[in-house]
Amino acid sequence: MKIGIINTHTSNIKSVINAVNFLGFKNFKLITENTNQEFTHIIMPGNGNYKSNMDIVIKNKLDTLIKNHFEKNKFFLGICVGMQILSTYGFETKKEKGLNIIDGEVVRIPVKKKRLPHIGWNDLRIVKNDEITKNIDNMSSFYFLHSYYFNLKKKSENLIGSVFYEKDLPVFIKKNNFYGVQFHPEKSQHKGLRLLNTFLKLK
Repeated sequence: MKIGIINTHTSNIKSVINAVNFLGFKNFKLITENTNQEFTHIIMPGNGNYKSNMDIVIKNKLDTLIKNHFEKNKFFLGICVGMQILSTYGFETKKEKGLNIIDGEVVRIPVKKKRLPHIGWNDLRIVKNDEITKNIDNMSSFYFLHSYYFNLKKKSENLIGSVFYEKDLPVFIKKNNFYGVQFHPEKSQHKGLRLLNTFLKLK
């Protein structure tokens, strides 16, 4: 097992590093640019906006790294914006191209009564069983902080879990061995740690 954690310098990755350390996975490497090194598992934390993350991903050729990782069917976990950039397009600023690994667009949450951002704890409804959810109870609470969501094109294929925030929002997605979560497992206490632990043990 060889773990990589992508650092785009747009997000605070300290919480993710602390979580991975706490779980006993010491052999991880921080990734800031494309590399020939092989990884079994890559985590991409995310804060900031879609465009700033994509700009750095393209500049440092991390898009090549991520797409090669996908083509080799290795394991990937994108967190928050780290999930969103797997989409075809994002509309947080203007229309921006994503990595186009999972079909869909990142758009503003269409609220009328509730406030944005969607911040705090919300219950995850698991709609499709998966190896990564085997240690998570349905309707477990996870921590969120976002105003945009991943509007999946193929929910029947890619959706694992959703939350309700005036409407059902896709917040847990998958394609092959690439996973994305809108919530922050590293800030979701023992349930989040359990999810990270399960991901890092996938084979």
